[in-house]
Amino acid sequence: MRLDGAVGDSLAAASQPNARAPSIRGVRVPLHEPRLLQPIEALRHAARGEQSRAHELRRVQLVGSAGPPQSREEVEPPRLQTVPSELFAQLHVGQLADAEEAAEEGERRNVEVWPLASPLADDLIDVVARRAHALRVLRRCLTRKYLSDKIARVSEVMQAARLRAPGLDGLVVEEVERPRLREGEALVEVHAAAITRDELDWPLDRLPAIPSYELSGVVAAVADDVHGVGAGDPVYALTAFDRDGVAAAYAAVPAKLLAPKPSALDHVASAAIPLAALTAWQGLFDHGRLEQGQRVLIHGAAGGVGHVATQLARWRGAHVIGTASPRSMEAARAYGAEEVLDGRSNSLEETLAPVDLVFDTAGGELLERSPALVKPGGRLVSIAEEPPSSADGIDVSYFVVEPNREQLVEIARLVDAGAVQPAIDSVFPLAEARAAFERSLAAGKRGKVVISVAGA
Repeated sequence: MRLDGAVGDSLAAASQPNARAPSIRGVRVPLHEPRLLQPIEALRHAARGEQSRAHELRRVQLVGSAGPPQSREEVEPPRLQTVPSELFAQLHVGQLADAEEAAEEGERRNVEVWPLASPLADDLIDVVARRAHALRVLRRCLTRKYLSDKIARVSEVMQAARLRAPGLDGLVVEEVERPRLREGEALVEVHAAAITRDELDWPLDRLPAIPSYELSGVVAAVADDVHGVGAGDPVYALTAFDRDGVAAAYAAVPAKLLAPKPSALDHVASAAIPLAALTAWQGLFDHGRLEQGQRVLIHGAAGGVGHVATQLARWRGAHVIGTASPRSMEAARAYGAEEVLDGRSNSLEETLAPVDLVFDTAGGELLERSPALVKPGGRLVSIAEEPPSSADGIDVSYFVVEPNREQLVEIARLVDAGAVQPAIDSVFPLAEARAAFERSLAAGKRGKVVISVAGA
């Protein structure tokens, strides 16, 4: 049985105590009565008062089964009979227009409204999902743990981009099963996901696979052992490359990787940050050990990673020199480079005094020539390919970025302070994921390509 997304979200919220939330305890009319044509309206339940959006919780306890009107004697919850979902899906129940008013009156024509027991998930409940003019019921005696396990087994689907075969032609948008939470994970409703030009080559050993590893969204639910992040939190992250990505309506992400998104940016702009900013941070500060007052040369200073590296190096107080193509030189200066050189020039060695650090994002011939640009004892760090092995007297390294929550927290602080801003080339809806990846491969692209998923 498939449940609406709003109900799935409500189930996660249902584990939060709220003794004042109303629920329907009794339906006092025959369920098969033909004149009752209106479905019950959703009851609004603020599962967590601090959340900006209230969850809509649809909960109803049916007294008896479909048939003659039920007697008015009190029925203990454990003795309530199950109404088969196949039957109930074809029926309509009387309309509850105002739950709170009915609660004050004590009884309304065909329903009785009572306080809902706290915590919610320990009660005997029916969760009702409204689809068109029918209602479906999921009903059992549930403890909190059983509720969690039961929901994990309900087959729910979502839209996702998925790579079924190598290359752009193998990328489709289709319905897939919503991910199930495991220990240490959070379920994130993805609002935006950013992509990298060659990432369709990364998961070829585990197809089919969902691409994109940068997200911004809102936490929908967390596993029982997760602390420090909860439903309703706006977050962003770089996820691990060895598992399904995040170009989907929902993504299960290790909670330890989630950081609060920059408050100054929307979800689209926030999704454009994690990979580029973490790569720049780790290249400059972890591997490059850049300090205030040092000279750094950034190859590709206006590129996807380079434009963030230029801003971070300037924030650190370094003297920033950048290489760029002639059409990108002005952009490199705008990002904070104090000197900008044509990377295709053959006279770099003659015109540039040696630097403390070269951070290479381009590779190729420019990387091959870079050891001569570094002073003795300096560092050469590349994210494009292994630096030349012939580099003597300097430290050389090549690395692949790693997810890091603590660094994203600091980066978000810099973004909110105006020290770092992402560059966005274009935004595509999830339904046009293939066009988004085509754009990511295009020459002359400036900034990140982002997929807008939900409410971004």
